[in-house]
Amino acid sequence: AIPMIVGVKTNITENLILGAEVGARYTFTDNLDGSNPKNENLIPLRFGNQDTKDWYVFSGVTLTYTFGNKPCYCR
Repeated sequence: AIPMIVGVKTNITENLILGAEVGARYTFTDNLDGSNPKNENLIPLRFGNQDTKDWYVFSGVTLTYTFGNKPCYCR
C-alpha cells in the first residue's frame, strides 16, 4: 500500500496537546474487500468497480497530556 497522511498538532494548554490526522492508502489489489472472488461459482456475486484498485481511508484524533519536561516539539 502507498500511504498518504496529513496531520496537525497544537498545544491547547502548557501540558495538553491536541492532534488530528487523516490518511488514505492505495492498495495494489482489487480484492481487499472481497469484491472480486476467484472461485468460479462466486463470479455472479462480484460487486464494485472491477477496473480500479482498492483504497481505504482512516482518521484519528489524539489528546496528549505531558508530565514533567515538555517534549521537544512543544518548545
